[in-house]
Amino acid sequence: MSDFSSIINNVKSIFKSNNVAKLSGVDFSTWSFIYFNFFKKVLNFSDSDVFVFRNEEQAEKAYESLKQYQKEILFFPGLSDNPFSSIIQSEAALYKRQLVLQSLVSNPSAKRVIVTTYSAMQLKLPPKEHFQKSFKIEISDIISPEDLALKLSSFGYSKSPTVEEPGVFSKKGEIFDIFPLDGDPVF
Repeated sequence: MSDFSSIINNVKSIFKSNNVAKLSGVDFSTWSFIYFNFFKKVLNFSDSDVFVFRNEEQAEKAYESLKQYQKEILFFPGLSDNPFSSIIQSEAALYKRQLVLQSLVSNPSAKRVIVTTYSAMQLKLPPKEHFQKSFKIEISDIISPEDLALKLSSFGYSKSPTVEEPGVFSKKGEIFDIFPLDGDPVF
């Protein structure tokens, strides 16, 4: 380690003085390796970090690369670069965002790394109270189809003719198909 002591001291002084350090000319896998093996282990960076990228493609590459080193990596997507994204939002992206926010609210002290984009950070978020609501349905419970549909809608579930994505439910008379945000579909 003594061979690198001058580099380590220079990097530490940059961070102590709040100067900006730019690491360029490396791909995402090299960057991830440096982050986990130098910044986290040698410089004792915090256990929770947020990385914000210019676009979804860069963020996804970094996310895939970071997953090799730590299990608790969360990807907080935006609405993508689709020209119609402001009109037709991706339900999958909305529910991925919902899962990340639920994870942050349910366990705020957990050690994790979040990867996102500038545009994803600028989107309006639901209030914290939204994630603290819950309800449980048992097989023996009796609930009217209208009440169940209203309850699911109040939790942000979308009604659809088919259930193919998390956060969607389908009502066919008194029969419901529900795809929970954090599990497998229930038919």
